[in-house]
Amino acid sequence: MLDERSPVPLYYQLQEIIRTRIEGGQWGPGQRLPPEADLCKEFNLSRGTVRQALADLVREGMLHRRRGKGSFVAAPKIQQDLQTLLGFSDYVKSVLGTDLETRLISARLIPATPSMARTLAVPDGSDIVEIRKVKLVDDQPFFLSAAFLPSAANPGLENDDHSTGSLIQLLRDKYGFKVAKVKGWFEPVLVTEYEASLLEVAKNSPAMLYQRIRFGADDKPLMLSKNVIRGDMCRITFQVADADND
Repeated sequence: MLDERSPVPLYYQLQEIIRTRIEGGQWGPGQRLPPEADLCKEFNLSRGTVRQALADLVREGMLHRRRGKGSFVAAPKIQQDLQTLLGFSDYVKSVLGTDLETRLISARLIPATPSMARTLAVPDGSDIVEIRKVKLVDDQPFFLSAAFLPSAANPGLENDDHSTGSLIQLLRDKYGFKVAKVKGWFEPVLVTEYEASLLEVAKNSPAMLYQRIRFGADDKPLMLSKNVIRGDMCRITFQVADADND
């Protein structure tokens, strides 16, 4: 129960109680929490204090809100292992045991900008296949993906069916796509208004920009990918041999 004499704020104490109930299985993924009025009554708190506790748990990704329906326990975050060479969709499938839903935004040819030409080792202005998608988990937008590949090595890719399945699997099956190594990096970002509309979150919500360059056996760049992942639905994990050094 709450300790009014504690230096720990009441809203934070309530957060920890809710967190304990969720982690202990009292409230499971997808379950609706009691209404704010019931929480106020149970813990003898003001509605403002209860709302602050819930809002912080929403920002953390432990809860999510449905307009007019209340607060619900969020599904466990997907953990991306930094050491895997799997495509992100393939990795999530290996964790969830099911395919992600795909919502195609566009598949088209674009001219390579100087920066993209350097990244993919192609001439400036040459044709690049750009494929943009929204990936969903249980009908909820999870991340935005953008893939860029030289058209010369993947002729007609922009005309393939990208409405379902994994792009990496399509590239393997149809174009003989074989990745030898991957260079990748993460960057915390705030989503733009357009990205927010696709991800169904508020503008400037935290997200993770996950970029990868895939290389073939001859060190030739095969593909540049950029994923904007909702910050409340993903956690990055890693393991090192020596963890003693800060």
